[in-house]
Amino acid sequence: MAEEMREAANLDEAELANEMAEAFLSENLPENIFSAPKAGVGMWASCIKIVDLGEGSSTQQINLEQNEAAVR
Repeated sequence: MAEEMREAANLDEAELANEMAEAFLSENLPENIFSAPKAGVGMWASCIKIVDLGEGSSTQQINLEQNEAAVR
């Protein structure tokens, strides 16, 4: 969505669109209220989630950039 904001802006709006896109990307909204982040059209999203198997809960989540993957 942020990338679409940048692409849709004309030259006069480009700086404002970049600022809005950066603000949008830097927000850390609660997943239980706003759902998981979604990738833009033709892109994919991923994250690394650390899970405590004994408790059955997530202890840490690292959101990756769009189209970025962790490989070993």
